[in-house]
Amino acid sequence: MRVNRQCISTVAQRLHMIGALSSVTHLLDALAPETDIDLLAAPGGAYWIGVAFADARKPHLRIYINTRWGKEQDRWSRLSRFAAYFDKSQQWRDIANTLAIDLQPLGAAITLNGDKSPAGRIYLSAYGKHMPFYEELADVYGGVNFMDQLRAFGRCVLGDDYVYPTQTAVCSFGFGENPMLEYKFELCAHCLFASDVEATTRLRSWFEVARLDATDYWGMLDILSEGYLSDKAPDLHCYVGVGLRSGAPYATIYLKPRLIAT
Repeated sequence: MRVNRQCISTVAQRLHMIGALSSVTHLLDALAPETDIDLLAAPGGAYWIGVAFADARKPHLRIYINTRWGKEQDRWSRLSRFAAYFDKSQQWRDIANTLAIDLQPLGAAITLNGDKSPAGRIYLSAYGKHMPFYEELADVYGGVNFMDQLRAFGRCVLGDDYVYPTQTAVCSFGFGENPMLEYKFELCAHCLFASDVEATTRLRSWFEVARLDATDYWGMLDILSEGYLSDKAPDLHCYVGVGLRSGAPYATIYLKPRLIAT
């Protein structure tokens, strides 16, 4: 954990974000106390670190914190403290009171973005829910148009399995400058697709139905696949989903490099 924190500081220094990192240090300490026995025993570790680069924007540093450890009540308490830091206590309390029965704490993320105030996101996990459950959440936290987008996503990527309970799913809520919490829904690609070939076929269908620009996806897939897409397993696809940012829907697709020679 200490090595993690040193790495985070090093990356923040390279990106000229030491001041922004200092502003959330006490929050990191509270969410992942290095002396907590339960956290030290958690196999998933405490932190994951991500860096994002985009044209005409300063780099982003994102710090993911594992909250899937300790007693259930303590997990929710830590997330409440996280929401309070971003002045979203009331909004989060409403969500937690509604979803605590159906969803479980998974993690939280802090995004440092140049001179802007840090942004946050809370991740909750679920298993065995039907798609209409998540579509109703999309209606509540994004509106009827977003609900329709999520329904289209589900029908395209699930195919005939749309009517059955889903496997691993992640619902997350973003805290930023927008007074409304930004809802995002994602499904495990290994649970969805039999192969990368099937994943691209179903995702293409979704892009066309939702009229989403998938240029970045196809470009990254071409780089990571090195011209080969498995028809045996989803080697590259990890999670796929749809989110809402500033009132506009967007696709979220996680791809991983192939770590062994083909």
